Amino acid sequence: MRRLRRLSERRAVRQKHAAFSRIDSHRHLSGYGTLVLAGGYREAGESGRWRLEPGMVVVHAAGEAHADWFGDRATDLIDFDVPFALAAGVYQCSDADSLASALLSRRMWSGVTTLTLLPGETDWPDLLASDMRRDPALSIGRWAAGHGLRAETVSRGFSQAYGVSPKRYRLGLRISGAVRLLSSGDQPLAEVAFANGFADQPHMSRAVKAATGSTPAQLRRVKSVQEESLRFV
Repeated sequence: MRRLRRLSERRAVRQKHAAFSRIDSHRHLSGYGTLVLAGGYREAGESGRWRLEPGMVVVHAAGEAHADWFGDRATDLIDFDVPFALAAGVYQCSDADSLASALLSRRMWSGVTTLTLLPGETDWPDLLASDMRRDPALSIGRWAAGHGLRAETVSRGFSQAYGVSPKRYRLGLRISGAVRLLSSGDQPLAEVAFANGFADQPHMSRAVKAATGSTPAQLRRVKSVQEESLRFV
């Protein structure tokens, strides 16, 4: 059984990833950011899809699932806790060296550098992802027909772009919404399930347990602890 991996004092961690490696779709309980120092990679997740290069910062919302594909060079990056409210997405950093120094020395960095929000990819898989984020009950078949595409083409192309099928992506959105509510509030579980499009509380509990290895009640108990990684299946 997968277990929730926790890290109580995580602030900023420098990491390297080998060329042509990948990280399958996974999720984090707490929001965090990544500063790219060298190399580069593609990322696709519940906030969109981007090509990340040195000097860019990607911010992940709490509970968000995403996958990463690294390029033809080793990628050097820093994962860090976001110390203030910052919308999920990708930003261009005006001074990556100063930001890296501030992060690794655990200094406040809000005044060190300027971040400019960048647009993501805009191919049809991204339009489908955006439409599913707006309407988790969206019919994939009707969406495909409305865009002149075969359902099989949509399923295959989306899976290649995002690392998961449209059906799994939609389920991931519901799970992410539930994880965020569970980690930040005390709503009854039935209300959390209803708010995120699950048929009922048991349906949500099964989905959350399958995705994270933890029950909703267990996630609620660790909501104040910074967690490193939750595997998404």
